[in-house]
Amino acid sequence: VKGRLARYGRRPEHLKIMPGIFPVIGSTQEEAQEKFDALQALLNSVIPFTLIAWAERSVEAGLATILNSTSPVMAFLGTW
Repeated sequence: VKGRLARYGRRPEHLKIMPGIFPVIGSTQEEAQEKFDALQALLNSVIPFTLIAWAERSVEAGLATILNSTSPVMAFLGTW
């Protein structure tokens, strides 16, 4: 991405890539907020519980223990 900036008269240091930010666009502020709320609900409840239900039937107990023990590390790395 930074390599294409020269074509537009910009220097690579002008571009900041921020993967933790995602814009939610709507016709109005209220519509954008509704879309954001729906996305947050999906990410915070539907997906995790679906994965838990799948894992209860598909992952062996020993592997589940190892994966659960790495949760604090993954949470830290995700916010770093």
